[in-house]
Amino acid sequence: MEFTVCAGFVPGQLLRSKPAEEESVTSLVLHTLGLATYLFTLTQDCKLKMWSCDRQECIMVANLLDMLNMPKMQQGVPEPGRQNHMLRKAVGRDENDLHIGIFLSFARKSAFLIVKPVSEQGYFDLNSLIAVSDLQISPEVR
Repeated sequence: MEFTVCAGFVPGQLLRSKPAEEESVTSLVLHTLGLATYLFTLTQDCKLKMWSCDRQECIMVANLLDMLNMPKMQQGVPEPGRQNHMLRKAVGRDENDLHIGIFLSFARKSAFLIVKPVSEQGYFDLNSLIAVSDLQISPEVR
């Protein structure tokens, strides 16, 4: 008996490209809406990408650091922590009621976000529902 895992689901671009370290995927989640399957990937540089598995292309990119309201002097990607960033999904009674939980791990801080993908006129975007972070607390003591 032969098993194939995710054959035809993982976008070819994702598999064929050799990303830079900051673009490395640390976590992923698959979700089906109707007849379409989407792949959500979280990269080391805190970008959440939504891929259409049917069209094999990236259809949305969101910089999660923008949702954390970081002070201007802290802009940029903080040093990675010991853990990988992680994604988890929660689905309500309806498959359209998708929420994505995100944990971002940094060397000295961490952050949690809950986002909801929304579609308007064929384009996807994220609504930030919850953002909890200690990245906004006073600067590091050296």
